[in-house]
Amino acid sequence: MCASYFYNRKKLNNGSDCLYLFGGGAPTETFFATHGELSAQQAKLLKQHRKIELSDWYFNRAIYNVMVAIDNELARSEAVRTKEYWLGSARKRIATWKKLTGGVSTFETRGLVRFLDAEDIALMLGLCDASDRKWEEIYKGLLKWTRANQSAMDRFSRADDKASRLTAIADATAKKVATAPMIEFLRKNARLL
Repeated sequence: MCASYFYNRKKLNNGSDCLYLFGGGAPTETFFATHGELSAQQAKLLKQHRKIELSDWYFNRAIYNVMVAIDNELARSEAVRTKEYWLGSARKRIATWKKLTGGVSTFETRGLVRFLDAEDIALMLGLCDASDRKWEEIYKGLLKWTRANQSAMDRFSRADDKASRLTAIADATAKKVATAPMIEFLRKNARLL
């Protein structure tokens, strides 16, 4: 299963692009050739990912479908596959996930959700039992938080020095214009840069 938005987006329907960094809960030869040493954080995530079940693929892919629609909207893309197409595909995948799981989310109890209180995570998990009417509201919420996170990341990435990066994080935190996972990610990276 490819659980990476970047690689899912990159591959799309390209079946010949089958280079995976991880498989079966362990790094692949491609990972080692590309990145070398496995970090402690990556090892921790791999242990958590051992709890992934087959049905999770459908939920993961539904999230991916929603995020492609958001990505296209933010990029103002003239994509052939419209927002309605991607959301329709996501609904089908959620329907399959519900058939396989009885519609009961166990992501939290299996330790697969790292940021239970994050706004965007709550919206994504809301897809588990969302009515058709609720989908548009969830989409708009995810669009808002994705735009906000991208803005915070852009400002952080363009910062020339540590002080500017810390100011970008402080502003995003004070104005609540980025999610908790994004703020944590930026803080960790600011300490390293």
